[in-house]
Amino acid sequence: MRPISFACGLALALALSATPLQAKSGFTVLDTFGAPDAELTVAAYSEPDKGEAGPRVTLIGIANGDHRNSMGFRRPAWNEFLALWGRTPHSQSAWTTVGSISETETSDISTLTVSSGPEGVRFQVSSPKQGTVTYVLPTSEDARFERALATATAELRP
Repeated sequence: MRPISFACGLALALALSATPLQAKSGFTVLDTFGAPDAELTVAAYSEPDKGEAGPRVTLIGIANGDHRNSMGFRRPAWNEFLALWGRTPHSQSAWTTVGSISETETSDISTLTVSSGPEGVRFQVSSPKQGTVTYVLPTSEDARFERALATATAELRP
């Protein structure tokens, strides 16, 4: 089994690039939120040469200008992320941490921290090699984000 970091590295390079992706790459951007200087991307990746039997991961990528980081999820970790999202109160007077998830199967372990506050939901991905990036999803984008999560869930293999 290949480490998730392979998919994350590829996803980071592809999801946040300015060039269109080829369908045969095995990488699919499901939705992107924000502006060019601050983006959150929900994506899915599979190894095209493995077909249906290949690993499939869902990714959350964040870009702050030229600084990018992402985190890959197989089914169990994705379910943990969905549980964090489900516990997020979407209107707080001060920033409150809801929880964190750490990657496995990689040498550069990323941690995704989810917080709720007055501006929406904050996603922060940090890792020793890639540093920290943050994106605040405005409350007005909740429904669209939930649709992207549902699509990403459908893309994952059991």
